[in-house]
Amino acid sequence: MVLSLLEQILLITMIFFLMIGVGCSLEAGNLKEIKQAKGKILLGLTLQYLSMPLLSLCLCKVMALSPGATQSILLIACCPGGTTSNLFTYFSKANVELSIILTSITTSLAFLMTPLLLNSFSMATHANLTIPFKQLVLILSSILIPVIIGLLIKKKSSALAVKVEKIGSRIGMLAILVMIFIWTPKLFSIIELQDKHIFISLGLINALGPFFGLCISLILKLPKHDARALAFETGIQNAPLAFLIISLSFPKSLIEEFGWIPLVYGALSVGVATAYLTLFRLFDHCSKE
Repeated sequence: MVLSLLEQILLITMIFFLMIGVGCSLEAGNLKEIKQAKGKILLGLTLQYLSMPLLSLCLCKVMALSPGATQSILLIACCPGGTTSNLFTYFSKANVELSIILTSITTSLAFLMTPLLLNSFSMATHANLTIPFKQLVLILSSILIPVIIGLLIKKKSSALAVKVEKIGSRIGMLAILVMIFIWTPKLFSIIELQDKHIFISLGLINALGPFFGLCISLILKLPKHDARALAFETGIQNAPLAFLIISLSFPKSLIEEFGWIPLVYGALSVGVATAYLTLFRLFDHCSKE
């Protein structure tokens, strides 16, 4: 399930250019307004830090998963989101500024929050948990640098920014298709070998995380574009980072037995997020008629 070097380079390159396009779509004024909207930011952090670990722990208990599988799934739930949430927020025409700020905050706080959350929800001590500093810096850079490039392009020329955004949008759609194309056959090959209860748990977490974030946001009467952004920020976790932490911190026996779980979660999250994106776009289309 591990991506080849070529596949990694391809996806990183496509997402980088997509984020430049996303930067071209942003308004500097909106970013300043979001920074002042502390309530939305606090809600987003609360949803990600509390709902995902709680949901994961409950499903693991209901499915009676092994301690190793439970720890792996909990680790995913305690990891920050990545650029995938920004990508789907952009395509669902939601609040991209809010999504980027939340992703940046959770990534920056991962050194503290991931071990703290894992210890709290698993009721175990993980003092030796290794949080890869370089990986987090790369994640943060992959979000901020291309977005800043896009903002600079827009500042220089609005007409050019529109063209770059269109190109970035097409590259982003291509990235989604490539991820689905690469991961689907690998996913089916693993399903044949592993415990089906783990797959059911991963599928439910992927489906219920965004749903929970969306419902809470709408109950609190947030605008549609904010609710969708919070839905993706709540439900999409950084599975590759979780895989790296497992590789660096867990015993070899657990890595061999459960190291595939974050990668399967990542594959499923793309499929589930695509389904949510499709539903959002259909809703918008029907609302216009």
